[in-house]
Amino acid sequence: MLKDAYQIIKSSQLTLPSIEVALFVVLLAIALLYRYNRAGMVVAYIFAARWGWMVVKTLPSAAQTTYIVMGMLVGALAIISMFSDKDY
Repeated sequence: MLKDAYQIIKSSQLTLPSIEVALFVVLLAIALLYRYNRAGMVVAYIFAARWGWMVVKTLPSAAQTTYIVMGMLVGALAIISMFSDKDY
């Protein structure tokens, strides 16, 4: 299983539109500049999920389903954690 995952990562090629990379850098810089750490985490999560999907969409449907389910689970847990932690 790990060999398969390693092979997929090794053979995957990802071409990102420059506007997305620029938008990501600008939004993350603004979030960090104004100390909106949680907003920066959400921005990073959204862009990572989108760019990950660009690789996963070429894989079989079982891998796509797993990616979507795990992404939703991580997103839900992150949102729950952000609402429950009041230190900031």
